[in-house]
Amino acid sequence: MSEMPYGTLSSSMLWKIFYIMQCAEMDGLEKLSCSLSAEDCIQGLREPSHQEKFQCWLSEINSSDGICLLTTFAHMAQPRRTDVDPEFVRNIVLEIYEVSYVSITTREIFSKVGRELLAAIATAHPHIIFVLLERLRKTIEKVGMVSLYLFKELPLHLWTPARAEVGLIRDWLLNFSLTAVENRLACIILEGLNWGFQPNGCLNLPASLHNEVALLVIEAYQKYLTDKPYGGILSEGIKQVSYLANVVRLGQTPESSFNQWAWDLVLRLKLHANEICPQDAWCPLPSSGAPSVPEITDAPTMHPVFKAVKAGIPIGCFLAIDMTTIGHSLEKFCSEGISLLKTLVQSRHLKAVVHILENILPLVYHCQFYLLKNEQFLSCIQLFLQLDSGTQGVTQQVTQKVTQHLIGTSTCENIKLLNSVIQAHILESSRPGRVGAVAVLEFWLQVLTEQNLWYRDKAVLYLLDHLCCAAFLHQQEECLQKLLYQQHKSALGFHGDKGLLSSLMGWIVAGNITPSFIEGSSLTGEVWFAWLVLNMETMFEEDSQLRRCVEHELLSNPAYTPDQALKKAQVRLKLQVVPSLQRLMIYRWAQQALATPADHPLLPLVWQKFFQLYLRQPGPEFGLEMKGCIGRRYFHSAAHLSLLNSLRQRLVEVSDFHHAASKALKVPCSSAESSDGLLTPGTPITQYMTSPELHTELVRLFTVFALWLDDENLQKQEIYLPSLPKQYDTHRLAKIMQRQQEVWMEHVDIERVQHELQEVLSLWSKAKSEPALSQNTSSSIFTDFINPLAARERILTQLRKHDAPQGALLLVPMKAPVPDIPTESLSEEKISTALIQEDLAKLQHQAKLATVRETQQVALDNELLEVLPQLYMNREDQLSMQLECRGKGGQPCQGPAHVTVKVGCLNQIQCLKSDIKQLQADGIKAPPQSLAEAAVHTENFITALVNVYKLNPSPGILKVGITAFYQIVSFVCEDTQRHPPTRQFFTSCIEILGQVFIRDVQSECKQMLKTILLNRHLCNLLSPYFTPNASPAELVSLYEEVVSTLHIDSGDVIFMLLTKFDLTHWLSVTQPQFSERSRLMEIIHQALCTCGLEPEPEVLMPFNIFCKHWTELLLYQFPDHYSDFLRLLMQSSSEQLLSPDCWRTSLRGLGCSPHPVINTNKTRSILLSPQQVDETLEWLSKYFLKLRLSNGDFRSFGLLSKWVPYIEEVKKFWEDLITYFIDLEYALIHPRCSPWLESDAAAAASLVSLYARLMETMHEKFKDRLLPGQRGALWFHLMHYCETCTSPKMPEYLLYTYHTEYSRLPWKDLHPDQTLMNQFFNVERGSPKSCFLFMGELLCEVNWVSVLSDSLSPQLSPSAQTMVVSVLYLMVFLAKEDLSKPESSVLSLLEQSASLPWHLVDFDSYQNVTRYVNTHYPASLVLSHDTSSQHVIKLLRMAAGFGTTTQMLHHKDMTLKCQAFLHLMVQFLTSLDQSGNISLASLETEMEKLLEYIVIFNPPETDLQQRHMATCSLFAEMLTLLNEAGMSTADLLLHRWEAVSGLPNCLSICGLMECVISSCSGPADEAKLFLWWHKFLELLQIQVDQEDTCALDTLILTSMAFQNRLAQLSEERLNSGILGAIGLGRKSPLSSRFRVVARSMSAFFLVQVPSENQLRLHPGTELQLSAKAQQALLVLEQMPSNKQYSELHVFVNQAIQFIKYPGHSLRDSNRLLTLLVNALYTDLNYLDIIR
Repeated sequence: MSEMPYGTLSSSMLWKIFYIMQCAEMDGLEKLSCSLSAEDCIQGLREPSHQEKFQCWLSEINSSDGICLLTTFAHMAQPRRTDVDPEFVRNIVLEIYEVSYVSITTREIFSKVGRELLAAIATAHPHIIFVLLERLRKTIEKVGMVSLYLFKELPLHLWTPARAEVGLIRDWLLNFSLTAVENRLACIILEGLNWGFQPNGCLNLPASLHNEVALLVIEAYQKYLTDKPYGGILSEGIKQVSYLANVVRLGQTPESSFNQWAWDLVLRLKLHANEICPQDAWCPLPSSGAPSVPEITDAPTMHPVFKAVKAGIPIGCFLAIDMTTIGHSLEKFCSEGISLLKTLVQSRHLKAVVHILENILPLVYHCQFYLLKNEQFLSCIQLFLQLDSGTQGVTQQVTQKVTQHLIGTSTCENIKLLNSVIQAHILESSRPGRVGAVAVLEFWLQVLTEQNLWYRDKAVLYLLDHLCCAAFLHQQEECLQKLLYQQHKSALGFHGDKGLLSSLMGWIVAGNITPSFIEGSSLTGEVWFAWLVLNMETMFEEDSQLRRCVEHELLSNPAYTPDQALKKAQVRLKLQVVPSLQRLMIYRWAQQALATPADHPLLPLVWQKFFQLYLRQPGPEFGLEMKGCIGRRYFHSAAHLSLLNSLRQRLVEVSDFHHAASKALKVPCSSAESSDGLLTPGTPITQYMTSPELHTELVRLFTVFALWLDDENLQKQEIYLPSLPKQYDTHRLAKIMQRQQEVWMEHVDIERVQHELQEVLSLWSKAKSEPALSQNTSSSIFTDFINPLAARERILTQLRKHDAPQGALLLVPMKAPVPDIPTESLSEEKISTALIQEDLAKLQHQAKLATVRETQQVALDNELLEVLPQLYMNREDQLSMQLECRGKGGQPCQGPAHVTVKVGCLNQIQCLKSDIKQLQADGIKAPPQSLAEAAVHTENFITALVNVYKLNPSPGILKVGITAFYQIVSFVCEDTQRHPPTRQFFTSCIEILGQVFIRDVQSECKQMLKTILLNRHLCNLLSPYFTPNASPAELVSLYEEVVSTLHIDSGDVIFMLLTKFDLTHWLSVTQPQFSERSRLMEIIHQALCTCGLEPEPEVLMPFNIFCKHWTELLLYQFPDHYSDFLRLLMQSSSEQLLSPDCWRTSLRGLGCSPHPVINTNKTRSILLSPQQVDETLEWLSKYFLKLRLSNGDFRSFGLLSKWVPYIEEVKKFWEDLITYFIDLEYALIHPRCSPWLESDAAAAASLVSLYARLMETMHEKFKDRLLPGQRGALWFHLMHYCETCTSPKMPEYLLYTYHTEYSRLPWKDLHPDQTLMNQFFNVERGSPKSCFLFMGELLCEVNWVSVLSDSLSPQLSPSAQTMVVSVLYLMVFLAKEDLSKPESSVLSLLEQSASLPWHLVDFDSYQNVTRYVNTHYPASLVLSHDTSSQHVIKLLRMAAGFGTTTQMLHHKDMTLKCQAFLHLMVQFLTSLDQSGNISLASLETEMEKLLEYIVIFNPPETDLQQRHMATCSLFAEMLTLLNEAGMSTADLLLHRWEAVSGLPNCLSICGLMECVISSCSGPADEAKLFLWWHKFLELLQIQVDQEDTCALDTLILTSMAFQNRLAQLSEERLNSGILGAIGLGRKSPLSSRFRVVARSMSAFFLVQVPSENQLRLHPGTELQLSAKAQQALLVLEQMPSNKQYSELHVFVNQAIQFIKYPGHSLRDSNRLLTLLVNALYTDLNYLDIIR
């Protein structure tokens, strides 16, 4: 029943259920009428008898049932609804209260659960607390002390008491004794109220209630504790616990509990105006105070407070400051409040003092002198620090320790709270509109340093350390340094306010010779303070010139120690105080670096400060030579050397620490770095872990520091920093040596510092916050699972268990590094020009500086080259040395001996070093920030301009873009072009603006052309944006302007501009008028004349463009401009103004061929029509005639002298015109036809015969008169025949007549050349076959031995070689046609082949011949016994090099040609075998012939290995025959091969196997290789059995070659190609079992060849394994471990046993192969020959 959704029921139904649940067990359900009304239920519940019966019944039933029933009642009242009946809730609450606390019979059982249920109901309905309070007032005698626990459990923080309820609490507090329940209950109620703020910042309870309760507390305090002051040590030490806990604490008196309760409560009350409105705390009030704040003497309500103040009661003093004008007016606080504050401090109410300071000090910071000059206030702060830190007198210290032992507290708690307040004030004051952090920092520094020997007070140092940390974070260290600087000077006696003697005596008493605010050599805990003080003292050391003077003494006197140099400096500077050596800053920073904890954020900066002094190079300051750093000179004595070693060791320790931290490891803090007490600021309240990345960077930094510290070269000599290794971090080292004072903030863990500051701030926030409100655990039982709001509540409850989200970071307004682009600048030309003018000037200036620096560098390099030979020289020098001794015989040494020696010293010229250093410094110097800003600003302007133009292409924006383009162009000069960054930037800007605003803009073509012509050096940059075609109307004028500037010096510029004119596009699109085109032709003609007769190389490219444009314009709408073209061409040529190239280009455009005309039947494709040709011929004739008659010189001497340059072109022009004219006339008048009809063949034959005899007569008459090489009548006759009679359509009856008569001529006297042979080949390709046969027959009669005699001469010409190839083609062509004829003239031709120089035939030609034979001859050619076929085979064999007549000659490509011959033969035989057209006997016969050819083959190579490989390549061709044949045939042929060839040695078969193995493509045919291996091993056995020692080297070479190939085959991946070379080749296609065989055989051969000159030919007792053999065996043994070989492990182990057996030698190699084949390849029958 307790889990039922009662929130869904109506009020009347709830009354009924509530009544029924109580009466059901007592009266029974049968007595309860169904018509029971809600009023009846209410009336029945109010009857006293009913209550007694119900309580009696509860006492009798089971306790768990009773608890369940009460829980159900509570659940009925718990849901929060707007329509809930308050009377119903009140009734349930009172019912549970009566049962749990009033009824004697039930309260023992239900008191605890009743408390929880009432608390849960009160959480939903806080108003019922008043109901309980009113009921308790009546029954408190019965309830007693148990009521305290009840109200402690109730959610009082949700309740706002009314005035009547406050009155009741007041009555209980004032009118009942401290031990009375009423008094204690009043204390618990007031303690449980929420005195804090709501989420919106307003007080949860009214401010008037805060004041009323405060006055109530002071009244009760004076009533009960006036004569019993409990403001001593104990009251301050008791921790903040609840009043109820103090009441029940054993040994705690009521007075002490009440005292503690009163102080805890008033400190929680918000009484001060600055607490109520914190945002107004930093606005100073008028001196008279705010009118709402009462005066302590005038306001009647303040009488209890005034009375308490007069009595000196501390709590009254606190309330007087917090509630009256004393704490709200700075004047009143100074006059009256400080004494009250002192009372609080003396009575040890230090937390209250912190409260007051938090509220008062915001009024003080803007006028600090009020309190800084108040000695009483300063003494209060001093006493506060002494009391809380335990630094008071001996008696007080003893008392303090006793108190700590009794109450278990620790010191410095309030100092930490004060520090938290100070940090909060610093943070709040830095907000806009407030006094600023500097005021707070200066105030507290002056307050804390007013006491004597403050630098020894740990509490003061603790606060100062946090002050310095805050100053560092807020970048306000300078204000603190100034104040400490003045105090430091005062301590040294530099001011008159303190005498020198008193200052010195104070410091001498303190134990220091030289004063310092750091006790000892360093500070371990207060590192932030030490950082500030050391920086201040460094400034003082620089201002006093002390360090500068010491360094000068050390440099001037190399023998001086630092102590001596310090004394000399003291004398020179006339210092009033003798400085201590240990007080020099280089030692101070070193000691601080050792003392700073490894995890402190400031440690990198402390080391930086040390190295700024250690790596100083002060030489140039004093005009001395720079000889390295000076830091090492300070570490001279043993103590200082020990310090230096400690520094090195410390760097190692710190690096180790950060290395471990970067791995996120817990590094225990060493005892030296552990903090003493609670005053170490570096110890965070909650654990914080720095990012591993920062730890890694710190490891790198401290490693670099260690390198700097260990490198002696940095100290002894000047180092060229760029030459140092990367690990030296030369960039940072240069900053150190250049004395850059900027701290390296990137290595400071700012996040950790901010985290620690946040922890400090949270201390006071937690102290001020309301105590944690205990959540009623029983409320979870009443969760409403039906109401959606309950679900929301559940979610929120879960979320409250997590940490609250952090607020957003403060937005710090920052100035943009680059100003924004004004909108008006994008449309106003003047604004945009002014906007980027300065930026462009900066960029140009930077380029000029770079150019000057480059010029200086070049000049310096030249000077250095001159001086370099004299850079070093030897110079004799005289040195004086002292030789000391230790004495002798106990007698001391009387003094060192002085010896003078002369030595040769190295002298180095230093004249250029400073210049080089300066240039180096300038070179590595980063460009100024303004330069980057200028570039980005200009780029932003261009980007914005382009974007807005794309969105809105208005004329105004276009004008701005055009102006910006030309403005940037005006800044481009030679310097900007030489400086790559500036050149790139300007080029990009011009490119963007040009593409958007200039290119293809009609109005800008003329301006762009003018800009380019004025700035010709920018042509490459600007020419892409010159688009004359965008302005068609201006194109001719633009072209004219370009032509007018044509000069030899501007050829490249004119060429670039001309490439932008697209005349073809202009003519086709614009279609200009004839007049405009004519004007353009005149302009182009003028340009061509300007280029001259022989254009200079500089204008050759523009000249070609002019010619192209000239031709394009001529051909446009031809022949519009033909007449003008011809006129201009002839006029300028007559004066030799034009180049002949212009003629050539023009004629080519007209269709005239540049080649000479030959006698062909084809007509020209000239552009001119017949009429135009006729008119041109007429016009040219008249022009030349007129020109001849125009001048007396021309009439006398002719025109050739003037027209010599153009004669060839004019001749070609005339020739084409006349030829074209004649062809036209011939075609019209003489159509071609046959010479006779077929019926007139007999008559025509006599005439042809007559013509033939005429040719013969001419031949006979002139053959003896011809010189060698001249062509005779037969040659011309045959050429005429080829040109006129070999047409494809020539009638056959005509050819028959010609061939019959022409064949009778003496063709044996014909001397063919290559031209004639080419004609023959043309006839073979495209003429009638009868023509081909006719020419073939007559060429067979030629004496080719005589014709080719020139090819045998030592001076071989290419034409002779070509003729030999042509004869070979001739024989092959004719033999194909003659195979079926038993007798023919071809036989005589083939018989001459034995005497012809076939060695001149190259491989490519021979290969083409074999391909022709393969495709045009039948395969049976090799078997044919007719003479012609045998002659063809013989011809091919001799041409390849297998002949016997040319063995003494160098046969060109002999090996390749022989290989091609064998390839052809094998192809024929293979084809016959596969088709079954050859018997085995014939196949064996032909194979024997081929093998005989190979045996007698004599390779042309001289190297033995090459000769073997040549022979092997021929064998490889033969193997194709075996591979393609069947198994039985191949086996018989193989045996026959062995019997015939004998194979000269194993090297040949090894090379043969290279070819065979390469043909293996995968597992399908991999086993065939074993046959070859078997044959190879048999041949190897034969060689071994011969025991020829001379052939030992060959055997070793053969064996290792075979082993190497086996090793390649055994690899997992192919090793071919680039990927194979690096082990990433394709997976081997061979099977795993094949690789096992190959790897085993390879290992066996490695074992049998122990060395390069040794073979194991006989068994032995032990094996001598080489390194390669051992490796091969190891790989073989590891194979079974591989997954793919695991199934073959048995066979692998057998192979290993065989290989390792010493009784096996090289002779047993075939046995191993047989073993492996039998084991792994049992399924292949063709391997039986091995088995």
